[in-house]
Amino acid sequence: TPPLGIQAVSSSWQRSAKKHGLDPLDSKAPRILTSAELKHFREPLDKLISSAQEELDELYKVVREAGYAVLLCDSSGVAVVHRGEDALASQFQYWGTWLGGVWSEEVEGTNGIGTVIAEERPVTVHRTQHFRSRHIGLSCSGAPVFGVDGQLIAVLDVSAIDPELSERAHALTGALTIRSARAIEERFFREQFRREWIVAVAPPEAGAPGMLLAIDGNHRIIGANRTSR
Repeated sequence: TPPLGIQAVSSSWQRSAKKHGLDPLDSKAPRILTSAELKHFREPLDKLISSAQEELDELYKVVREAGYAVLLCDSSGVAVVHRGEDALASQFQYWGTWLGGVWSEEVEGTNGIGTVIAEERPVTVHRTQHFRSRHIGLSCSGAPVFGVDGQLIAVLDVSAIDPELSERAHALTGALTIRSARAIEERFFREQFRREWIVAVAPPEAGAPGMLLAIDGNHRIIGANRTSR
C-alpha cells in the first residue's frame, strides 16, 4: 500500500478544519491519560494485547535502532501499548507518542493513528502532512487491525520523533507496520477460534491480505476475517 496519497491527506485536512474545527497553529500538547483513565480503554483489548506481544516485540526490534516508538492504539485512538527507548521517554511524552496518548483525528487532526481510524486503511503521515503545525517534527505510519467480526479494533503505529528521517525511510516502516498488523490480526483470529477448523486462503499477489474462515464441527462457517467478508 502506498503512503497516504495527496487525496486522502487533503480529505483528512478538510475534516480537521471543517468538521472538527481545529486550529492548525494551536500549540497545545496531545492529552495523555492517567493510568486510572487508561485502564478503562485498555481492559477491552486485554486479549488482543496479550496475543500481539510477540509481533510487537519483533517489530520493535527492527525499528528500535532508528529511534522509533511502537504504539498499539484502541479504536478511539488511545495508545494502550508503548514500546520505546527509556532514554527518550521525556521526548515521547512531549510529543504525545506515549502510553495513554490520545490521537483521534477529531482532537489532533491529520495523523498516522486518527486518520487510519477515519479511513480504515494504512496511512503514513510524514512531517508537514500533519494538520497541526506542532506535529511537523513527527513521522507516523499506522495500519488498521480488524477484529474477528471484520470491524476495526485497533491501530498499530510506528512513530519517529527525529525530523531528520527521510520519507523513504518512512515508506519502509509503513510496509513493516502493515505486515505486523496483519500478523497480529491473523494470530488473534486463530486464537479466538482455536477449537474450530481454520481455512486459510493465500492471495495470488504477494503482500495482499489472506482469507481466514472458521468452521465448526457441523461444517458451518462461524467466523470470517475482513478479507473473507
